[in-house]
Amino acid sequence: MKRSIKLLLCTLAVLLAVPLAMCAAEKLGFDSFAIVSKAEAATIVDSGECGDDGDNVTWTLDSDGLLTISGVGSMYNYSSKWDGDKYVTAAPWGSKKITQVVISDGVTSIGWSAFENCTGLTGITLGNSVTSIGADAFSDCSSLTSIAIPDSVTIIESRAFSRCTGLTSITISSGVTSIEGNTFSCCSSLTDITIPSGVTNISGFAFAECSSLTNIAIPDSVTSIGYEAFRMVPNIVYAGTASGSPWGARALNGYIEDGLVY
Repeated sequence: MKRSIKLLLCTLAVLLAVPLAMCAAEKLGFDSFAIVSKAEAATIVDSGECGDDGDNVTWTLDSDGLLTISGVGSMYNYSSKWDGDKYVTAAPWGSKKITQVVISDGVTSIGWSAFENCTGLTGITLGNSVTSIGADAFSDCSSLTSIAIPDSVTIIESRAFSRCTGLTSITISSGVTSIEGNTFSCCSSLTDITIPSGVTNISGFAFAECSSLTNIAIPDSVTSIGYEAFRMVPNIVYAGTASGSPWGARALNGYIEDGLVY
């Protein structure tokens, strides 16, 4: 008799547990009563060539929005195209939903306008073989918040990071000697940047309208500053002692006119 009662109670427990588990599954958004032990792996959704010589550099885009550039040598220099209300990259992935970019070791340059206006891009990983970043390469990437440029990079061309309005910090590689015109202009959220001691030239409008940049130190290696390079930057400190320097004062208001800082 006791054995029969125990059997009956066990049966009732099982019958009650199943609908409860099904209700829990429905609340969690499962279509059916099933447990998924492992997330589905990302799959390649598109691919192609993007090398300066064609197939020397290739690209793949997966279902998670990860764009991987692989190969040996330089990327192709792309142009931008008008997309109704803005200019965007003419690269083959231009209209895709890219969230992350990985430039693999072996790739030596990032082409012009390669990721221009990729507004969903939040992260970039650059391989240690990259030596140059082309003009407009990452301009208007408004969701990009930070980037570390490896020491292998010696050239950052004009407007490479212009209008990256979400960018708050950037580390410039020690190999860079010149910051070209408009490289970081209109990066309105940029608060932290270090100019390496090897930089000798800062071209016109390089940091113009970086209105959140409350302080920037210019190393004494800098011998020339272009027109309005720091327009609308609240405070600039020159760390050098070179005589006849065009900036004159130690603490400046951030406006450059006719080669002089006021």
